[in-house]
Amino acid sequence: MTVNGLADPSAVRERLNTEILLDGSIALAKFFRPSDGWLAFLFLAMNLWVVIFSVEQAEWVTGLELTTLLSLSIITGLLLYRIPVWAFLVLPIGAALGVLAIIWQFTSREIGQVTVTNADQLWLRLSLWVEAARTGSINIDTVPFAFGLMVITWTAGFIATWVFFRYRNFWGVFVIGGSGLVSNLTYLPPQASVHLALWLFTGLLLVSRVQSVRRRQEWERRNVSYDGH
Repeated sequence: MTVNGLADPSAVRERLNTEILLDGSIALAKFFRPSDGWLAFLFLAMNLWVVIFSVEQAEWVTGLELTTLLSLSIITGLLLYRIPVWAFLVLPIGAALGVLAIIWQFTSREIGQVTVTNADQLWLRLSLWVEAARTGSINIDTVPFAFGLMVITWTAGFIATWVFFRYRNFWGVFVIGGSGLVSNLTYLPPQASVHLALWLFTGLLLVSRVQSVRRRQEWERRNVSYDGH
């Protein structure tokens, strides 16, 4: 307060900005809130993270940061599922964003003991690998393999999230994640089966949460009273 009893204008502006930011955040959270709730979103992310963590532990290619890429793909799927258009219009947007994210990953770190400075160099290495595969020659560059892993990671995260929230179908999450996990575990030592246990546990949490929410929604739709617990 000032001497004459009036509020400090800067303090008022700061308080208004804080309130506007808070109200905007709440509005965004409500708009993008999945039908099955944010807890289901957390369990979905955990289930997919277990799979990617297992792939990173296998060290197929050194320097890969697949967890960050997966997180970006999950967020992208969450944001795009709210767009009320046909799938063939949304999926190319997700693919384009995935390409940009992968290029950013390649040009910001050393992957497979190789540094790619720009997108042109990345496309050149990929084209050389395609040419070698077409002609039957040998190409030992690790960049194409790393690129393939990153494409699979982005596609799995984006499609699983988008299908789950758009169509409320969690089986796609388990099919995609389970296929990747089982394939990866065949090349890991036996003690790595803890990843499978974690995947099954987070999957159980996801299914339990989804069934709980949907059952309550069905009861409310039928005006059936139930205990809040």
